[in-house]
Amino acid sequence: MILLLGSVAAFSQPRPRVYNHSRQTTVIVRRPVIVPYHGISYRYSGGYFYRPYGNYWRPGPPPIGIRISTLPYGYMPLYVGPSLFFYNSGIFYRRYDNSNYEVVDPPMGAQVSSLPSGSKTVTVNGEEFYEYNGTYYKETTNDKGKTVYTVTGKNGEINNTPEEPATPQIGDLVDQLPDAHVETPASLVGRQDRLPRR
Repeated sequence: MILLLGSVAAFSQPRPRVYNHSRQTTVIVRRPVIVPYHGISYRYSGGYFYRPYGNYWRPGPPPIGIRISTLPYGYMPLYVGPSLFFYNSGIFYRRYDNSNYEVVDPPMGAQVSSLPSGSKTVTVNGEEFYEYNGTYYKETTNDKGKTVYTVTGKNGEINNTPEEPATPQIGDLVDQLPDAHVETPASLVGRQDRLPRR
């Protein structure tokens, strides 16, 4: 349990409100930042987003596209291909401009060192994954031998059905020729156009 004392004047409440994050209890310390987005005034404090419900605020995942001016404490920079992202507690950010960061859809293939609090174990087609807010992570090992969690599905969808072998295309390098009918010299009798020239 984490208890922090401080002002919550921005919440327009006479005393601090207590919020549950999984099994931890948090009391907002710093004055939250008001972040308007599509007609809703979200509150942002300590890396958490809060959405209004009646006359109180409930913690929850931020909408894709909402922007903040400062990344949360403990964020982790990571590259997916050539693109730089920032990660914290299950939320991915990208720099929007010189003074803002935007919440973005989790990039497929992103590798993080730890799972967000509240992740659940799920089994899909016999494989075990971790799910958090519709994003699926698969435990793997990186090239340094460390355990990482790779984004393998998002928006509540994952596809780990074995893929059909691809048909070779012109220019592909193959280890084995495909099974096919091979014409023998006997099958070429009477077909002068197919006989090899000498």
